[in-house]
Order: sequence, then structure tokens, then C-alpha cells
Amino acid sequence: MTVAPQRLWTGTFLVASALVVGAPPTASAECDAVGVARARAAIAEHCVCALRSGHRAYVRCATRHANAIVRDRRCARAMARCTVETACGTRPRGASDRACPGPPSTTTTSTLASSTSSSSTTTTTAPSCDRSGLLAFHDETAFADAVHPSRTASFDLLPVGFYPHTTFELGGVSVELTDAGSAPIFGPGWLGFTTNFLSTGVQDGANNLVLTFPPGTLGAGAKVASVFPVTVVATDFAGCSTTTVFAAETVRFLGFGGGAGVHSIRITSPFAPLHTPIVNVGDLTF
Repeated sequence: MTVAPQRLWTGTFLVASALVVGAPPTASAECDAVGVARARAAIAEHCVCALRSGHRAYVRCATRHANAIVRDRRCARAMARCTVETACGTRPRGASDRACPGPPSTTTTSTLASSTSSSSTTTTTAPSCDRSGLLAFHDETAFADAVHPSRTASFDLLPVGFYPHTTFELGGVSVELTDAGSAPIFGPGWLGFTTNFLSTGVQDGANNLVLTFPPGTLGAGAKVASVFPVTVVATDFAGCSTTTVFAAETVRFLGFGGGAGVHSIRITSPFAPLHTPIVNVGDLTF
């Protein structure tokens, strides 16, 4: 029997679902600044306001990302209502272009770095890092022109099924599932993948997918699909990192390059008690 890759991890069971499960809203709940900033970043990146693709299509896209990231349902609904009132996707008379609820940016600190979220991408950098050094690429051709990758690591090297190892070498790349019992490998055909791919749930404080590249890697990327937004952190060999929010229902390319090269790529998602996004990763290019 063939089992399709799953979209959402709920409790102890994998379920294919497009529904977002969350706690019911309360009157005293306040919008989480970090969650709102992340939602706005995802909306800015994946829901293009300037395109005349239709206002409804923009609203659906924005609402999906808001629901997936903002845990406070009341706040998510407020963001959804705001997108209805914008002029994105069309230019009706009297439509407003005002920003949706929540602060446009937020700053947090850690022992190693400071993290600043903008409306499009979150960049995390140590004090000595060059902010413009490590760039994210969504166009595979532009990525190839910029960093001239020379190697591909394919999950075709592994058999389809539940690979028993959660840390292994794949064509020169170290692949690690930080908190998983196995590495589920699916065959081509699902989600637009043309080769085998890894499918796993990711979440802060639980399982992450970490790809570590050999010394001298100038750029690295992968074929990726994730119905719900995931956080992708690329770190260079100087310890500087850049972060982007990624979501795509079918396979797309995501890569990083520039600066001091790419040491690692970590994929995770904000903690949510009742759901965990499933990320699907295919061929790695570096």
C-alpha cells in the first residue's frame, strides 16, 4: 500500500489536513507581536499585492498564512478582515492600502545574536556579520548564475520507506533530524517532486531538519514543498545567518548564497501545541 506524504502532524497521528487547529479566542487575548510579524513576512513574500490576480485570491492567500502562524484566533481573524479591506489584487474605489494589525517589525535578542523581523524577511546576524552577505534565492536560475553550484545530492540514494537513521550523509551533505524516530522517504510524483524526497514534521523545541554542507560551499539550495509556513535559517561559515519564511503547496526552489558561503540550513516552525507543519525536501544543490 502506498502512503501519501502528510501535511500536518497532530498529536501522535499524521493527518492530511488543510485545517488549522487552535485554541478558541478569548476576549482578553492579545496579539502576539512575533507571530504577527512572522505572518506579515509570510504574506508579503507569498501573497503578491501588486499583481492583479484577483482580490479574492490575495485574501485567501493572506488568510491561510495568518491562520497558520498566528496562534491567537481573534488576532488572525483581525488580520484576515484587514486583507479584505486592502486594494491588493485589484483597485476598487475607496479601497485602503493600510497595513494589517500588529507591529511592522519586532526585535528579539539571544546570547549569540540579535534577530530583526521586517515585513518580508527576518535576518539574524551576530554583531560582526554583514547583513547583505547571505542572500535567499527563490529563482533557481538566478541562484545558479550567482553561486555556480557544482554538486547535487539526491534522496534517490535512499530507498523509499522509513529510513532507520535520522543522521546520515547524502552526497557530501550531512542530514540530521534532531528529534525523530526515522527519516520518511517518499518516491517521485507527490507534490511535483521528480525524485525521492524526505518528509518530516518540524517545530521549535522538537524536531528540526538540519542540512550541513562541506567546507567551501558558496551556495546551497533545495527543492522544497510545505503547505504550511516553515522557518528556514541559513548560516554561513562566519556564524552569520539569514532567515526566511517558506510555504508552497507544490515543489519550489529555495537557496542561499553569498557572504562567507553556506555552512548549514535549518528548517523549523513556531511552536504550536496542536499542529506541526510537514516539510518535504528533495534534491540538494551546492
